[in-house]
Amino acid sequence: MRCNLRTLLVHLIHHRFLLAGSSFAVGGIAIWSMHYIGNRAIVLDDDRPELQIVYSTGYTVISFFMPIAVLFLAFAAVGSNTAMDNTRVVLGGALTGFAVCGMHYLGQAGIANYDCVYLVPFVIGAIIIAVAASITALCVFFLFRLAWDTRWWRRPVCASVLASAVSGMHWLASAGTQYRLKHSGPSPMNSISRTLTIIIVLVLVSRSKSYFQKRPDAISQLAAV
Repeated sequence: MRCNLRTLLVHLIHHRFLLAGSSFAVGGIAIWSMHYIGNRAIVLDDDRPELQIVYSTGYTVISFFMPIAVLFLAFAAVGSNTAMDNTRVVLGGALTGFAVCGMHYLGQAGIANYDCVYLVPFVIGAIIIAVAASITALCVFFLFRLAWDTRWWRRPVCASVLASAVSGMHWLASAGTQYRLKHSGPSPMNSISRTLTIIIVLVLVSRSKSYFQKRPDAISQLAAV
């Protein structure tokens, strides 16, 4: 009985780790990092350094954790069963799409030196792209899941569909955004420059890779105790 309880505990920990790891990878690495790398390509006022986008530290931190939390709920809603539940897939895809959109506009709200004005048709289009592509990615995942290990090409296909949700939504929303300068001159206190955000993204990606490589070994050691 003790052995069964230990096995159950290990499976529970492993399941929660997969949920948390997937949420962190998609929300913290894919969505959050893509947003700030994408915004790095936005050049305002003939690329004058003092007029480029800077970010509020508080909003930037919140925009990192928000999609992770929402995606944890989305992936938990989808479940880990082999069979595809249409209701759960739609719910999980909708939550994923709203996590992408929410992170984008929360990150935009953190721009310290510009007021952003959004064109409604572009906002609606961005939401539709994010939700539709996220639902499609989950459907593709379940269709390919049974032969996941024997068909390596299915993973990049699924990842590419989800990436289209993040990137497509971001650039459509960016095309419908107008920037109105609040002030010029030195950056506000507690702000983050575009260059610093890229450095943070690169460090985050490199550290997360080493973390996820070590974590499964720790779970295996727990099972052997």
